[in-house]
Amino acid sequence: KNEQDYAIRASPSSSSARRRVIVSSPIAEASLTLEAVTCVVDSGLRREPRSDVDTGMPRLVTTRCSRASAIQRAGRAGRTRDGACIRLYSEGELNTRLPAQTAPEILSADLTPVAMLLLDWGCSRPEEILNELPFVDPPAEGSLRRALSLLEKLGAVERADSGSRYVITQHGQAIAKMPVHPRLTTCVVKASSQAKVVAAIATAALLDSDMPLGNQGAATSDLSSRVQELFTNGDAARNIEKFAARIGVDAVDSVGKALQNSSFLGDAVSSLGPALLPGFADLVAQKRGTSDGSTIYMLALGRTAILDLRNCAAAAAPDYAIVTETSTSDDGTARIRSFAPISVDSLRDIATESSVVYTELRKGHQVRARRVVRVGSIELASTPLPTPPAEEVAAALLDAIRKLGGVFDALVKPLSRDRREKLDELRDRVRLAYSLSSRDEQAFWPPYFEALDAQAEVRSGEADEQVLEELVQPWLGACTSLSDVDLHAILIGSLGDLKRQLDLELPLRIDAPDGSSIQVSYADGVPVASCKLQQFFGTATSPTVGPDRNPIPVTLSLLSPAGKPLAQTQDLHFFWTEVYPSVRAEMRGRYNKHPWPEDPLTAKPTRGTNKQERAKNN
Repeated sequence: KNEQDYAIRASPSSSSARRRVIVSSPIAEASLTLEAVTCVVDSGLRREPRSDVDTGMPRLVTTRCSRASAIQRAGRAGRTRDGACIRLYSEGELNTRLPAQTAPEILSADLTPVAMLLLDWGCSRPEEILNELPFVDPPAEGSLRRALSLLEKLGAVERADSGSRYVITQHGQAIAKMPVHPRLTTCVVKASSQAKVVAAIATAALLDSDMPLGNQGAATSDLSSRVQELFTNGDAARNIEKFAARIGVDAVDSVGKALQNSSFLGDAVSSLGPALLPGFADLVAQKRGTSDGSTIYMLALGRTAILDLRNCAAAAAPDYAIVTETSTSDDGTARIRSFAPISVDSLRDIATESSVVYTELRKGHQVRARRVVRVGSIELASTPLPTPPAEEVAAALLDAIRKLGGVFDALVKPLSRDRREKLDELRDRVRLAYSLSSRDEQAFWPPYFEALDAQAEVRSGEADEQVLEELVQPWLGACTSLSDVDLHAILIGSLGDLKRQLDLELPLRIDAPDGSSIQVSYADGVPVASCKLQQFFGTATSPTVGPDRNPIPVTLSLLSPAGKPLAQTQDLHFFWTEVYPSVRAEMRGRYNKHPWPEDPLTAKPTRGTNKQERAKNN
């Protein structure tokens, strides 16, 4: 306070040529008259507290001030005489880029301490807090629920009445009385030794205290160095004793012991990681690699964060750490601002062991099983397990299908060319058979083909995907990977008795007049069969497929002896009488070893040459 009074006190001599420069926070926007201040330099920026999305801890961020703040800042100049305000931004920015009013702090602040206090007062439901308490500005529901979720993870509250109500626990009652963030008070209350108590209190003082503690290791992210310096600085040491008094008598005794005994202080510093573990279990970090002078960590809550090695006092970044502060840059990258090293052995105390069934991408999403020891998303150890039960295999493969974008993307797109053609052939036939059926008959066709078409055309919804999942799920338990899932066979199985009707009405092959069978394609809903022209000698009627009541002609793609297309027709009689003469005139000289009779309607169908036909007749 003395320093603040000195800064704003007018110069003793009005003739002094020295100008005072007062660097102030937004508190100077209040109706406060500072004598002899005739000029205000407004940066257009402000530092305001925000709740860190990862840690839930408060942090200061730089943001634009509001137009209302800019007006207030200008009003500080010339309170007692003429003055000026120099804005370090344009008038256009003032009118267009600055928000009209400063957003209420409750919309961006961490609500965990508030929620803890309200629960201690007797509130028990989120709806009660949001709708019944007389907030000037009510908090965001999402922020409140995140705060309650954190308190539940810390063991401060538990659910009751089927999860609709929160009840404060004995641990919650203990930490509610301490004027520190619940994460940090959890560390203090659950400390199992005096050394851990000191470590927790020192961290709380550094992260959540308004007491002046000097610039204790501010250049380093490593809390070990900052705590060590905290206890060796005289002024800061006295203030940490005052801070400990807020926590309780035991805290004061532990801090006093650390101040008097350097060996005990060393124990406190070395136990920093384990001491913080109860309050920051979701922020355990595992080193994953390095990039451009930074170390990449995976956090237990499931996202990555970066530690700048230039801000790390240790020779190398630790393999495991407890992260207590992070910040998120404009590109969405989380950066570690403070941490404490911790050993993997300490993490085993809170680790969980479970069997994990998963699919391995590099091996065609082959199903694997492991027994995993983990802390949140971090794996500490794993061992392979035998093939899991069929229901777990099915669940793992279904999860892989969903992650790949659905049944079509997972089971159709990766197919080889031959298998894809075989599947498309079945879909084409069913699509045509459905269109040839009466409305009553269409109800008997399974919905899977239509859902698959919708996915192929990128017009499907959740209902189509659900239909396809219902189709494949019963078959997944017998597979070992996604490549084992035979969608063609599954779709045929779904047809039941309709498969016989499909083969009868829309066969894959039809008999040619020469006694051979030729393949029929049903792409685009048009049956097409390719054959040599000579195979249909003596036939005036084109073949048909489909139901007897609604037959459709097969388009014949007539080929030369070399297999090159000569003509397409659905009317053989017209072709023989009107088109064939010109084809014969052009082709009989080129393929003179093959028959080209003048009257094809009376000729014998064949695929052989003239010589082969003479040999047959002899």
